[in-house]
Amino acid sequence: MGTFSASLKFILTIVLGAFAFAATAIQQPTLMREFLSIARRVPEHFAASGLSDEYLVWVDILLGGDKLVFIGYLIAARIVVGLLAGLLGSIFGFGMRRRPVREPSPFAGWD
Repeated sequence: MGTFSASLKFILTIVLGAFAFAATAIQQPTLMREFLSIARRVPEHFAASGLSDEYLVWVDILLGGDKLVFIGYLIAARIVVGLLAGLLGSIFGFGMRRRPVREPSPFAGWD
């Protein structure tokens, strides 16, 4: 059950993050352009730090503007899904593992 729950949360996070990313681009294009312009400046900061080209190429590949903004949306979606899962789990008792009742140790009274 734990693997199914984790997979469901992962898929829900990806879908929610992509939906939020697309909704922001459609509903608030100015805000999305601002996010993208800020994210495009991140690799420049790494380049100014004096990293060698073998590292800067990976910074350019992995931290492109649109990818970095999408990762930010995924992180925000993961936080929301985690909070909702924790809240709903505590209300409805999902994910609560019941520990078996253990008998007291016969050595409990020894000092």
